[in-house]
Amino acid sequence: MAKKNNKKQPERTFDPRFDDPNEFGLEDPFAVSAAVPSPERGAYSSRGKQKPIKSTNDGGCLSLIGGFFQVLINALLLFLLFAALGFVVVIGGQALGILKPPTQPVVPVLPTLQIAAAPTTTPAPVEDTSTVNDSGDPTPASDSCDNPAEWWGLVAADYDTVLTAFALAYYAPSQPIADVIAAAQTSRDRAADQPFADCLLGTRQTLLDALDAQLDALRTLEAGDRPTAFTRSQEAAAQFASVLDGLWEQGVDTGADSAPSAGISRGGTSDCAGLGEWYAQLQPFLEAFNTSVLPAVDFLNALPDDIARARGETVTLSSGVRELSAPSCATLAQGAAQGMTDSFFAAVDFTFSGNPSGAAEPAVTYARNAVLLDVWLRWLGLTAG
Repeated sequence: MAKKNNKKQPERTFDPRFDDPNEFGLEDPFAVSAAVPSPERGAYSSRGKQKPIKSTNDGGCLSLIGGFFQVLINALLLFLLFAALGFVVVIGGQALGILKPPTQPVVPVLPTLQIAAAPTTTPAPVEDTSTVNDSGDPTPASDSCDNPAEWWGLVAADYDTVLTAFALAYYAPSQPIADVIAAAQTSRDRAADQPFADCLLGTRQTLLDALDAQLDALRTLEAGDRPTAFTRSQEAAAQFASVLDGLWEQGVDTGADSAPSAGISRGGTSDCAGLGEWYAQLQPFLEAFNTSVLPAVDFLNALPDDIARARGETVTLSSGVRELSAPSCATLAQGAAQGMTDSFFAAVDFTFSGNPSGAAEPAVTYARNAVLLDVWLRWLGLTAG
C-alpha cells in the first residue's frame, strides 16, 4: 500500500499569459485585465483574488515635509544660479562698454527763502531836532515855548485815535479788536516820535502814559477780562484829561470848546457867580451815571432787561442835566455833561433797538465829552486833577 503524501502542495497563482480564467473561478472572462498583478498588491490566489502587500511607507507626513523642503532648496539654488548669471552679465557688459553704470539724479539746489518783514505804517517824515541824553530819555528840541501849539498839532489826531479806541472796541465792536489795538499802537509810536518844547516835557510824558494805559485796557479787553479793562480805560481817560489841562495851562487852544478858546482863566472869571450851586446840582447826576449806569452796561454781555433799565436811567439823567442852569463860565462844562449823557443814551438806544453797529458814533462822542467834562471841572477848580 502506497504511503499517502500529506505534504501541502503550493498554491498556484493565476498567470494571465498561460492560465484559463474559468479554471480560477473568474466569473468575467473579460476581467482578465483587472487581474493583472499590481505592484502594490500580492500574487493572485486560486480564486483570482490578489493578496494585499503591507505598506512599508509608515511615515507619510514626514515624507511630505521632506518633499516640501526639497522643493524649497531647489528653488533657492535656482535663484542663486540666476543671480550669479545676472551679476556676470552686468559686470561683463560694463567691462565691454555695452552697459553703462547708472548715474546719480541731479537735484536742483533751491535758493534760501527770504521772508520779507510785514510792512508797518510809518508817519510822514517830520524833522526831529530833539536828542536823547545818556540815560536814554528824550530831551526837548528847544528850551523855549514860543509855539507849544505846534506840538499839539502834530499829536492831536493820534491823541483822539487812542482816546476813542476803547469806546469803539467796548461799546460798538464793529471790527476785530486786534485791528483796533494795531491802529492805537501806531498812533502811540507816532506821537512819541514828535519833537516837543521844554515847557511841554511833563505834558508829553502824561500823554505817553495815557496812550500806554489805554493800550493796556485794550489788551485786557482782548484777553476777555472786560470788567478790569473797563476800569483801566477809566484811569486812562483821567490821564487824557490831564493832557488837556496841561495844554490849557500853556495857552494851547485844543478846540472851540477849550478854555483858551473861550478866554476863561483857571478858576473861572468874575461872572462865575453860582458856580458852586450849579456843581452841587450836577454832582448827584454824575455820581449816578458813573457808579450805577456806566459800569453796569456791557453791551456785549448785557441782558435785554439790563439794557432797558440803563436806557431808562440815562433818559432820566439827561433830562436832569439839561434842566440845570449853569453860570457863563461853566456853559461849556454844562455842554460837555449834556453831550456825555445824551450820546451814551444814543449808544444804548441803538443797541436796545437791535442796531449795535449804529452805536459807534455816539460811543466815540461819549468818550470825548467825558474827558472834556473832566478837564473843565478841574479847570474851574471844582474837582482835583
